[in-house]
Amino acid sequence: RMGLAIVDRAQGRLDEAATEMEAIAKERPDLAATHFELARTRLMQRQIEPALRAFDRAEQTSPDPAVTRARAAGLLAAAGERDRAIAKAKASLASTNAAPLAHAVLARIYLEKGQPDLAEAELQSAAKEGPQSVAARMQLARFYLSQRRPADAVVAAQEAEKLAPKNPEPLAVQIDAYIAQGKADDAVATAGRLRTLQGDTAFAYVLYGIVNEKAGRPADALAAYQVALD
Repeated sequence: RMGLAIVDRAQGRLDEAATEMEAIAKERPDLAATHFELARTRLMQRQIEPALRAFDRAEQTSPDPAVTRARAAGLLAAAGERDRAIAKAKASLASTNAAPLAHAVLARIYLEKGQPDLAEAELQSAAKEGPQSVAARMQLARFYLSQRRPADAVVAAQEAEKLAPKNPEPLAVQIDAYIAQGKADDAVATAGRLRTLQGDTAFAYVLYGIVNEKAGRPADALAAYQVALD
């Protein structure tokens, strides 16, 4: 029944979805997921107060209330309810499980409000609190790229690479950052490491060719594309 209600919501039948979710929530008030999905539906209906009440019930019945609160903050932020989202996200920062998501939500809100210094502080806090978190460092690296600070992006991405040497994403961010700095040699060298990591595949050589193109090396790009075709 919840699945069918979610399908109704996805197809734009918000009233029907909300009615069914309300009925299920009354029958099974112990199911946090039902309250959370009902709250999401109420937000889509722009019924803010009912949504907040459903989020509160989801927190009360959740095995990890702080994580549920942080997830609610993300949905409230997406719905334009920034102040309420900030309050919920800040209330989740004390939880080890919820803090990474809460920091990310706050950073996104501060960026949307034109406060990149506050966004950076949140992302740095997430990285500091999670010394083994690749995701936190990648969020910070992508933030620096978006703020046209490629040198800082390289540092954050290199930290992520040390934690996850087989993850291609840190290398990809480093390549973009090197190209933004005009460091063609570093970009191509990193692209070579990425190609090795991805293995001897057509896709890996296509990416290697793209990087060589961006680095102003058309002959090397052409050679890589030919290998990909072969």
